[in-house]
Amino acid sequence: MDFETYWTNLVHRVFDEQETLCGPDELIYRLTSIYGETMVNGIFGYFDQRFLEYDHDLRLLRACGYNDIADDFAKARHLMFGETPLSEESVNEVFERLAEDEENPSPSSESAELDVIYDRLIERLPQLLVERIRSASRTNSSSRTPSKSNGRVTPRSL
Repeated sequence: MDFETYWTNLVHRVFDEQETLCGPDELIYRLTSIYGETMVNGIFGYFDQRFLEYDHDLRLLRACGYNDIADDFAKARHLMFGETPLSEESVNEVFERLAEDEENPSPSSESAELDVIYDRLIERLPQLLVERIRSASRTNSSSRTPSKSNGRVTPRSL
């Protein structure tokens, strides 16, 4: 099965069938979602679409050895939300505040720091696609018995 067909199937299972993915399917879905939301819509888009998944996304990034990416998401979360729990309401409030800040000719240091974090993320996020491709090929070519490879979590070790 090619990746596009596989991805369409995963999206259908999550959104239409409300299935909770696990193992290799979850790994591939999360890595692709983190990459896609952030690259297409920026850090704000990531939090807008995935605020409910944030904690799980960070655990997965760390388990896969992407501590630097997880750290940047954690810094962005702290800059934008502080200790406030992530919810639709808190996300909307932050977006309104940041939208007002963008209209200001002198953006805040918070916005400038978020820009720096985003620049780092867009350089490193393609690593997630490499991991996703490796995971997809292992999923298609091997059994799902536990294993680890170079300290990185593989689909078979989830």
